Amino acid sequence: MMKNNQYVRWMIWLTLGIFAVSAHAKTLNLRARLPSIVLNDQFDQPVLIDSSTQWIVFSQEKAVNAFVSDYMSEQGAQQIRQRGIVYVADISGMPTLVTRMFALPKMRKLSFPIGLARDSKTLVDIPRRAGAATVLRLRSGVVQNIIFANNPAQLKQNIQ
Repeated sequence: MMKNNQYVRWMIWLTLGIFAVSAHAKTLNLRARLPSIVLNDQFDQPVLIDSSTQWIVFSQEKAVNAFVSDYMSEQGAQQIRQRGIVYVADISGMPTLVTRMFALPKMRKLSFPIGLARDSKTLVDIPRRAGAATVLRLRSGVVQNIIFANNPAQLKQNIQ
């Protein structure tokens, strides 16, 4: 009897916890206002996402990061800044040792900043699709368009 009561209590707490997390996690929609966010880049410098940001390119998978990095390298750091593009990568699932020993040294060879989300809760509102980069078109901090780019050509075509 006692074990059943503990099980029921545990299930209630688990259900309430899932409800609380899902109630908090609200995916951004068109015309939603994006809050200002400050992340650190691969050099531990601040990357600001605010009302002047015109594009956010978000990725969370290694293969997607590769084609986004190729696109960003092609654009160059100066053009990225001028066009108001902020590249953000969710590395929260990456083990700390892998991040320090392999990922960060590789990222530091790139000529452009990458805002690094080290906590999965930081960018939980950004819509995502497996195998695709999320591209948010912003105007004064408000989402104007949401695009999922599955390859470099789609990324290039949609960021204009």
